[in-house]
Amino acid sequence: MNSKYWDYIQAFDKVLYYNNDKHKHTWFIKVCAKIFAEPIPNWFINWWSYHGPTIQILPEQFLKLYKEWTKVSPDLNKLYHADHICWLEKIDQIYFFIEFSIPWIHKWTLKVGPITITFGIN
Repeated sequence: MNSKYWDYIQAFDKVLYYNNDKHKHTWFIKVCAKIFAEPIPNWFINWWSYHGPTIQILPEQFLKLYKEWTKVSPDLNKLYHADHICWLEKIDQIYFFIEFSIPWIHKWTLKVGPITITFGIN
């Protein structure tokens, strides 16, 4: 079976939705910093926006460090000036989590049950 570029993108996007017998999932995720060797594809930034962490999960002392780091990071400045960033507002968060190898946990639990819908009749 030959896999194409788009097959890998779909697999990467759908792997977190794998349905096991217990209908529960927890994923421990860490992305390798080598991703920054090439321009970051839009599909990865979209994936990160949906599945990746945000700075909102950082404790206050690390949030302060993050804010200082965004001002002085030579690698981040290179990325901004290399003009290979397609979504500048997320790139600093993506790079921070990847550069410092900060893993995160992605968890979801399926809940099935009745839904009550009320219709108003005049």
